[in-house]
Amino acid sequence: MRNMSAGTGDDALSVMRVRLGEQLRAARAAAEVTQAELAKSTMRDRTGIAHIEAGRRGADPRFWEEADRVCRASGALVDAYDELRAAEHRARLLVRAPAVALTGNSDSACDGDAFDRLAAAVAQPRRVDAAVVEHLAAVLARQRQLEDEVGARRVLPVVLAEVELIERLALGARGPARVGLIGLVAEYRQFAGWMGADSGDHVVALAHYDRAADAAQEIGDANMVTSVLSLKSHLAWSEADAARAVGLAVAGQRETAGVSAGVLALITQQQARGHALDGDGAAVDRLLDRTEELAAAAAEHPEDEPAWVYFNGPERVVFQRGVAYVELGRHAAAVELFDTARARLPAGYRRDHGRYAANLAVAAALDGQVDRAVAAGREALAVVVETGSAHTVTDLRRARRALDRFGDAPAVAEFDTALAEASQGKDRPAPTTAASGTEHNARGT
Repeated sequence: MRNMSAGTGDDALSVMRVRLGEQLRAARAAAEVTQAELAKSTMRDRTGIAHIEAGRRGADPRFWEEADRVCRASGALVDAYDELRAAEHRARLLVRAPAVALTGNSDSACDGDAFDRLAAAVAQPRRVDAAVVEHLAAVLARQRQLEDEVGARRVLPVVLAEVELIERLALGARGPARVGLIGLVAEYRQFAGWMGADSGDHVVALAHYDRAADAAQEIGDANMVTSVLSLKSHLAWSEADAARAVGLAVAGQRETAGVSAGVLALITQQQARGHALDGDGAAVDRLLDRTEELAAAAAEHPEDEPAWVYFNGPERVVFQRGVAYVELGRHAAAVELFDTARARLPAGYRRDHGRYAANLAVAAALDGQVDRAVAAGREALAVVVETGSAHTVTDLRRARRALDRFGDAPAVAEFDTALAEASQGKDRPAPTTAASGTEHNARGT
C-alpha cells in the first residue's frame, strides 16, 4: 500500500480544518464575541484567531475548550475538534499500516471499532464480516462527496489505493463477505473510471469500467452493469462517436430486470445525447421526456435506488436537455435550461457548478450572447483551477472557439487574459484526451 498522507492526510484533513475554523467563526458571531475578545480569553493575538478561523493554523485542546466556553457553543466546538484529532490520528496510522484512508466526519467512516476490525481483516482476510464491508462502503460514500467538492485530481490516488486493498481482501474472503467486497470493487472501479474520464484519460477510464463490469456481473448487480454501459456511452459521446454512444445505451436497456428507475434514467439520457450528435431532435425530446418520467419515479421511491445515484436530482435532467440542445443548435433554449439547472444545483457540488457554468458559456457564445458567455466562462474558470476537471476545460475551449467571431469585443479580450493567467498557475488543469476533432463533455453519471 502506498503512502496515503498526500491524499487523505492532506486534502481531506485540510477540508476538515477549514470547516472547523468556519464553525468557530459562526459560533463566535452568534455569541457576539469579537476576535479580539476571543484572543484575550485564549491568550492569543487577533491575527492568530483569524488564522485559526481560516483553517491555516491549528490549536491545542485547551484553546478549543476555552473557545467553546466563550462562544457558548455547548460542546459543539470541542466535539468537532475531537473529530479532527481522530481523523489526523488515523491518517498517521495509514502511513505505517496497509489500510484505507478514513476521511470525513460520518459516524461510520470514523468509528474506531470499525477501524480496529478493518486492521484485523487486513491481517486475516477471512475475518472480513458485514461490519467491515459497511465501514468500507461508508468510506466510499465520503470519497464521492469529497470529489464533488474538490474534484477528481485530488481524490483519485486515494481511491485507487483503497480499491487495491479491497481487492486483496476479496481474495481471502468467502461467502456473503466476499459478495459484499466484490460489490464494493464494482462501485470503486466505476467511481475510479468516472474520475479518470473527468481527468481526461479515457483509456484508464475504460479499464476501470471493464473491471467494474466484471465485478458486477460476478455478483449479478444489474444496476451496476447498466451504469457501466451508460458511462461507456458517455465516453463515446465525449469522443463524438454518435453511433457507439447510442449503441451502448441501447445495449444497457435490453435487460432491465432488477434495474432501478434512477439508473434507467441515466442511460436514457445518454441515448438522447447520442441522437443529439446525429441531429435527431425528435428522438432527443422523446428520450429526455422518458428520462424525466424515470427520474420522477425514482424520486417517489428512493429506497429502490442504489446509493451511488445520490447526485441525480431533477436539475440533472434539465442540464442534460441543455447539453443535447446545444448539439441540436437550439442555443437560446439551452441557455435558459442551463440557467434553471444552475439555480437548482446544490451548493455542495462545487465541481459541477463549474461544469454547468462552462456549458452555459458554450450555449451563450453560440447564441451570440457575448457578455453572458464571458461571465459564465470566468465563473467556470475559477472552479476548474481548483478541481482540475478536464470536462470543464474542454467546454471552456469550445466556448472560446465560439467567441472567435467576436474577437474584437473587450469582454473577449478580458476572458483571454483570465485564461492565460489560469494556464500559468501551478494548478493548471490537465489536457483532455480527444479522439476526434470535435470536443464534448458533461457528467455522464
